[in-house]
Amino acid sequence: MITVFTDGSCVCGNPGNAACAYIAIRDDMLLDASGIPMGKSTNNRSELNGIIHGLLAAAKLACPCEDVLLVTDSMYGVDGFWKARNNAMRRVANHDLWNEIADAVEALVTAGHALQIEWVRGHNGNLGNTRCDRLARNTARTQMQHTSAMVLKKDCLVSSGSLV
Repeated sequence: MITVFTDGSCVCGNPGNAACAYIAIRDDMLLDASGIPMGKSTNNRSELNGIIHGLLAAAKLACPCEDVLLVTDSMYGVDGFWKARNNAMRRVANHDLWNEIADAVEALVTAGHALQIEWVRGHNGNLGNTRCDRLARNTARTQMQHTSAMVLKKDCLVSSGSLV
């Protein structure tokens, strides 16, 4: 099973300097991680972008028919996740991102991956969420993309390739 932690961050106001991040692991081994700067945006858009980038990473990294668990602290994202296509069609706020989420979910399921989404309380000791939050926040502050394991090691996110 691949577990993908996602988060979004907005600093200096909301809207403000925004970024999203994901960390993908399999059996506590780091597969991929990225912090993606978004310029000026809102926290909700950064959370949804984190989910999108996490789903796309899972699609690239998952073995055939491997289960995917998406973990986020965004109740907004979890509440709309399985209604994403309806949210896109109804033209609700962020309908463009809901459409991208629906497409990414459909691609994963069509490829034979069982997909689960799990909400975790943010800033409450979940290690993967804490590390992903830090990656998103640092990216929002610097507005520089962080993609390498070296950045994660510098930030004490991994040790010998494992999430710590």
